[in-house]
Amino acid sequence: MSTPQLTVRYIPDDQYIGELKVTVDSRGYCGTGVAWFDKEDLKQRFVTALRAYPLSAASLPSIESGYLSKTYPKTLDQCHVRISVRPYNTQGLLLVQTDLATEFGDTPDGDCQQTITTRFLTEYALLGAFALDLAQLLDGKRDYAVLTGRQPGTPIRSVRLSNTPQGGA
Repeated sequence: MSTPQLTVRYIPDDQYIGELKVTVDSRGYCGTGVAWFDKEDLKQRFVTALRAYPLSAASLPSIESGYLSKTYPKTLDQCHVRISVRPYNTQGLLLVQTDLATEFGDTPDGDCQQTITTRFLTEYALLGAFALDLAQLLDGKRDYAVLTGRQPGTPIRSVRLSNTPQGGA
């Protein structure tokens, strides 16, 4: 079984917004979703939340985009990309959930829409590396960013808890 991973690409439309292409492969389930996002919102809200240690229950990392409701402002009628991360256990594991969907146009019931929801475990060290890569991707310095999951039974990588140099103050 391969290691779960989430791959993100960003295709800018202009200096403010762009298309986020998200591909996930988790334990044999895979899919791709595409949605538009505000680049600065991704950097300021999502990347910042990804870098937090420990994750704050008040501002867990989460993004979503798709088609807005015409009736209820700030509500999605169709969600094409959703990524969320939350603590999983007291040993420092994190649960990544990804919801991806295709557009279904004007079809009232969405019978032809394709959807996938995946969940996989990761850890703070891997999430931190993803946050760094995602920030560089949004700045045009990388082609993609990858969040790698972990296989069950593998040891958790250590996380440095402060900026104090090792061995003292």
